Amino acid sequence: MACMKCGKAAEDGQAFCAHCLEVMEDYPVKPDVHIQLPTRRTEESSKKQTRKSRPRKRGQAASLRKQICWMWAAIVLLILALAFSLGREAVIPAEKAPGQNYTYTEPTT
Repeated sequence: MACMKCGKAAEDGQAFCAHCLEVMEDYPVKPDVHIQLPTRRTEESSKKQTRKSRPRKRGQAASLRKQICWMWAAIVLLILALAFSLGREAVIPAEKAPGQNYTYTEPTT
């Protein structure tokens, strides 16, 4: 049998090899402490193939987020282009001289 700690050969009926038992004697466990040992592998479980990891593909949600981001960028650029095509006065009104921040119209009779 194999040692449950290091994997080396252990005596029949023993969970740990002689070397690991010597090391564990340096760190005694109190008698009232419960210890659960790991289960031993069976031949079937050791033959079980491990799942291979695949490279992650971008999901549909990530693709949609990227498309929305590009659409917002296009909308902002269109708004800026429209604002500059209307001219500076449409975007930033001209400053009026002090005291002339109103308009006066003659009353009609």
